[in-house]
Amino acid sequence: IFVNNGSSQLTVQNSTIFDNANAGLDITDAASNLPTIRDNFFFGDASDANRNQDYGVFSRGQDPTVLRNQAYHNNGRAAYGIYLENAGLSVTVQDNLLWNNSATGLTVIASAFEVSGNVARDNNDGFLIDDTTSSNDGLFHDNLAFGNSGVGIQIRDFGQYFNNEA
Repeated sequence: IFVNNGSSQLTVQNSTIFDNANAGLDITDAASNLPTIRDNFFFGDASDANRNQDYGVFSRGQDPTVLRNQAYHNNGRAAYGIYLENAGLSVTVQDNLLWNNSATGLTVIASAFEVSGNVARDNNDGFLIDDTTSSNDGLFHDNLAFGNSGVGIQIRDFGQYFNNEA
């Protein structure tokens, strides 16, 4: 699913999106806002470059809500589970399961966020969290990272980080 041109309030729900070459869901522009991504399965076949789905979700859309998704790879590992880049001031990412990703299970780069209840296992790195502004603390709490071959939780810059386990 490719989204651009200032899409507003897109909802992707109860879907299985799999075996695409680049991304299952690609919100490519920062002019798109308020996407809701919930209760989906995103996966790719890591043994085939045309079906490995490097990103389960890649988004530059502003202020996404990402709830109860699974993002993973079969037959080996490929790059990312869920990757939110410069995602805004009101980002919510809760209760997602991310595994078997060769780079990072969950990446959130945003000005303010609440990231909680997520599980990242058997990836290279579990979580990469980057709060890009000191004026609005992002909250990263009650997340679990285990079985990752690299770093369980990587934190950059500002924010509040508590009750996580790695």
